Amino acid sequence: MTMRASTRIHSQRRRGQRGFTLVEMIIVMVITSVIAGTMVLFIRAPVQNYVDSAARADMSDVAELAMRRLSRELRRALPNSLRVLPDGAGGYLLEFIPTTAGGRYLSVNDGYPSATYPALGPAGATVTADDPSFRMVGPLPATAIAVDGSNYIVVYNLGAGYANADAYAGNDISAINKVVPGTNVISVNAVGGNSVIADNSPTQRFNVVTSPVTYSCKPNAVTGKGTLTRYWNYGFKPTQTDPSTLGAASALLADKVSACYFDATSMAYTHTGMVSLSISLRTPNSSDPDLRLFNQIHMDNTP
Repeated sequence: MTMRASTRIHSQRRRGQRGFTLVEMIIVMVITSVIAGTMVLFIRAPVQNYVDSAARADMSDVAELAMRRLSRELRRALPNSLRVLPDGAGGYLLEFIPTTAGGRYLSVNDGYPSATYPALGPAGATVTADDPSFRMVGPLPATAIAVDGSNYIVVYNLGAGYANADAYAGNDISAINKVVPGTNVISVNAVGGNSVIADNSPTQRFNVVTSPVTYSCKPNAVTGKGTLTRYWNYGFKPTQTDPSTLGAASALLADKVSACYFDATSMAYTHTGMVSLSISLRTPNSSDPDLRLFNQIHMDNTP
């Protein structure tokens, strides 16, 4: 083979192995971009629907859990202890006193001498500093709802505006000092500087309660980043106060709160009440409107 023939063969091989030109690469990129853009138009709607559906599910779970807990606690609230206060910034403070147990006590008319584990008080049928104990009817509560020194005794709570019958003011409430072993006798201490439970209950009923609880709703209608928070361990206050200023323990129940509304109405002469609760939640990355949950709870206000 001559030198000229060998050169032609190598030249043909080089021409057969050439790559893409710049124009060809640009054409491929343009075609790929057009195809990708077309696919995005078809895929975007299903993806957005999935994102919105997941966001609605998350919001529903959060709102329903918060509403269910609030409703469960309200049904066990001390009669006439519910207080609602607008916080001045579009939010609400919903306060109540939770009950853990209750029962009926023996009055002085039941024949138990006050000198030996008396009934509810001596001659005046009240718990006094000289006679700080009373005997309940039947056995003490079981371990699950045991009565101990972390609880309080409330007798005949009528709420704000009633002399000697407002638990928040401390004039119908006493702390439990001890439970006499082997008996159904409960010894109590004064709360709030008061030394007596001033009024007797017409039906001889008492409630065992813990310290008050407040649900604070602080919405943000613009960003949808408001909060619903539960507060406790801040003591009894005669006037309803924002517990966040009292060093209370707290737990966040829901964020993304865009609006809320709490309302409590007492029915005259019926010893019943109704609480209206409304919470709206928003997910910033969702195109859906706010999710709103509304609930009404009937309460027994018989003291």
